[in-house]
Amino acid sequence: MIYLDPIKAYFEVVYGIQKADFLPLKYQYWRTNDVKKLKAFFATPQKIRLKHLSLSERKKQKYALAKQIYYSTGAMRKLQQLTYQKRLKLTAVIDDCLALNYSYPLYRTATLWWRTALYCDQFSRPKIPAYELVFVDLKPFIEQDIDNFCKGLAFLKKNF
Repeated sequence: MIYLDPIKAYFEVVYGIQKADFLPLKYQYWRTNDVKKLKAFFATPQKIRLKHLSLSERKKQKYALAKQIYYSTGAMRKLQQLTYQKRLKLTAVIDDCLALNYSYPLYRTATLWWRTALYCDQFSRPKIPAYELVFVDLKPFIEQDIDNFCKGLAFLKKNF
């Protein structure tokens, strides 16, 4: 995303946007007041690494989630009902389904919801609510997310 600050006379580029369930966005930014440098920035590939959650971020994530479980409305209520119907313990399912790292902001809702649905439905593929991006085919990204999660679940089943 490009921002123009006419008062301070510079461009700001926000890129590498990443999100994790129940945590604020992470991103990088770059500033310049030169249009040639701005063009050069976009002509150069930017190396973006997805960040892993630190222990403090994981605690914040679980705290935010615990508040939602306590108030138990909307999607969280449905999640509780789903795990209850499958005779699963919600806290154990959540520990297995919460992502351990940041990901690209492709989904409108927390990935926990569809990951838990996959977990409970024994790897069936539900409809995942992703953003509607006109020029971007999200299917490969979503399929990769699902495959990575299913491989992790298979590893857990095999080793524990």
